[in-house]
Amino acid sequence: MIFLDSCFLISLISDKSSKHLDALELLNYVDNEHKVINSLVLSETLNGIHRCEKRKSLEEIYDILCETADIIYLKQKDYLEAIKLSKHYNNAINYSDFIILKTMQDKKINKIVSFDGGFDKIKGINRIY
Repeated sequence: MIFLDSCFLISLISDKSSKHLDALELLNYVDNEHKVINSLVLSETLNGIHRCEKRKSLEEIYDILCETADIIYLKQKDYLEAIKLSKHYNNAINYSDFIILKTMQDKKINKIVSFDGGFDKIKGINRIY
């Protein structure tokens, strides 16, 4: 199982992104993996793509995301436990990334496709970029 970060997904869906070709290549590399995102990444991706891709509707972007990965919906406790993680790791990454990390820990996922180097600071996480 592998987690897909919003910066990767935005680059994948938006052909205006400077990393679009890299994202397409990465998607081929992880093609046989069970891909997941959480509802925070869903929201970040919808917002990020909608800002730069006016020609794609939110519904079209949502459909692409649903075809690309399974969505894990967050609960209130996930946000609180991400705060505990942030304390444990001395705020080494931003809060949104701690929410991703929490989802990854819950699902026993140690791989993430991301252009965000912050995940390199977390021991046991293998960032694919």
